[in-house]
Amino acid sequence: MNGEDFQFIKLIKQDKPIYALSDRFTLYRRENELCKVLNILKKIDQALS
Repeated sequence: MNGEDFQFIKLIKQDKPIYALSDRFTLYRRENELCKVLNILKKIDQALS
């Protein structure tokens, strides 16, 4: 995350952990992806609460 681009890592906990990267979201494309990023951050907040 650099403030313009966002990419998230997902961890699936099991005997051998699996990691996956999300798509890269950017705030400077024609279609603003800010809403997608905010929704992901809200879900992370809910999971941690």
